[in-house]
Order: sequence, then C-alpha cells, then structure tokens
Amino acid sequence: KKYLLANNVYTLIPNFIELILIENKGISYGLLANLNDSLRIPLVHVLPLLLVLGITCYIFLNWKKIEKNHRIGWALILGGGVGNLWDRFFFNGVTDFMHFRFFEFSFFVNNFADDFISFGIIFLIAKDLKLYFNRIRRFKLKRDF
Repeated sequence: KKYLLANNVYTLIPNFIELILIENKGISYGLLANLNDSLRIPLVHVLPLLLVLGITCYIFLNWKKIEKNHRIGWALILGGGVGNLWDRFFFNGVTDFMHFRFFEFSFFVNNFADDFISFGIIFLIAKDLKLYFNRIRRFKLKRDF
C-alpha cells in the first residue's frame, strides 16, 4: 500500500501480472462490498472469524490424524485467513494488489493471503486429484486391451 499509488498500474510480467491498488471492502472478487455496513461488517468480519476458529479447532483436535500434505494445506489456509482477517479488523477492508490477466482477459485481483488460501486448497485436494487421474489412467489402460 505504501509503494503503490491508487489508479496506477505497474506491469510485472506483460499480459500476465500487474500491480494495482484495490481496497476490497467485501470478500472474494468484491462480493458483498456494496452492502449496507450494518449487514456487510458482520458478514465479512464475523463469519470469516468463525471459519478461522473452526479450522483452528479442527487442526488442534486432529493434528495426529492429519496427513503431512493436509497439514501444510490447512496451515496455508489458516495463515491466509488470519492475514485477511487482520486487514478487515484493523483497516476495514483487504488490500488487493496482484492483477492476473491473459492479454485482454482479466482473471482477478488478489493479495498474498488469498494466494495462501488457494495453495492450501490445492494441497488439500492434490492427493484426491492424483487418485482420480490414476483411476482414469488405469481405466483407459484396461479399455485398450
């Protein structure tokens, strides 16, 4: 926030990543940002806080049962959630600054906390995806005979 100026776009990788300062008062993709504060604040402050507390309880109660990759995933999700909560509670919104695009197609603007959450989800589902693709590969091999 200190180094980015509002309404300026700084290209990091042409047609892929730009830096742009966006103050997001809502949740992902600015959802709920235009709600009246009496409804928006509880939704974007209290519900995520409850999710973070729930994830924390789940991790502590099941630590020994959780696989290593899932531990990493939950830690990333928890870290990202706490980072976004910090911004919401102390700055009344989240500062998003990384704009991902492919030439003229704009994907989203996010921050590192959002990236941690996304990578955490990937860690949680990676094993399931690997099993799924192995089943597909085995099915194709059986069909070819």
